[in-house]
Amino acid sequence: MKHIFISKLRDEIPLFDSYCQQNGISLVAESLIIFEPVPAKIPEEMDIVFFTSPRSVHFFFEQVPAKFKCNAFACMGKGTELTLNEKGQSAYFVGLFSSDPKKVFANLKSSVGDRIITVPHSSSSLFSIGHYFPKHQLHFIEVYKTLSLQKVIPSVSIYIFTSPSNVKSFLANNIIHSNARIIAWGSSTREFLNANNVKVNDCLTSGNENELIQILELSNTN
Repeated sequence: MKHIFISKLRDEIPLFDSYCQQNGISLVAESLIIFEPVPAKIPEEMDIVFFTSPRSVHFFFEQVPAKFKCNAFACMGKGTELTLNEKGQSAYFVGLFSSDPKKVFANLKSSVGDRIITVPHSSSSLFSIGHYFPKHQLHFIEVYKTLSLQKVIPSVSIYIFTSPSNVKSFLANNIIHSNARIIAWGSSTREFLNANNVKVNDCLTSGNENELIQILELSNTN
């Protein structure tokens, strides 16, 4: 039986969980991080707010002023847009490849011009967007913090890491055997793994469960 670890909870990956069950794969689905709100002073008016994750949407709207007004919302990808829609808002910009921030930021830059962008973020943010915009154009607001969980994960043949924070938490309490297959959920995760001397075999570009299943199916034929 094949054993796989993914740093997401089962209810976040229903399609992949079903795939594993149907194919006799033992799946260890454990997030290695938790989130807590950070009190933030959010202005009543903003031009553009760019959300990088569903959590940034959630923790931002928990604290917006009663008379809050924003000219436009932008989202890293479809998952973030869905959470924004659940708040009764719509996005004028949605990144097509949320697992490749470089492409999203480049497209966002073309879309917004020189308008001011507010970025709600986590305490563990890599601030990658700062490489694509001048400092005066970006306004950062920390709205939540990311905390590591101390968990020991059983040894498996395939590891799927979904964020740099999950990688950091995993490596603090676990080791990866040299013959294991490593899949990174996005380029930021891949770069963090590489920086920690972990070889990445595959990397998701669109950041969805269908792509993950396709990668596994392809590896089975090789």
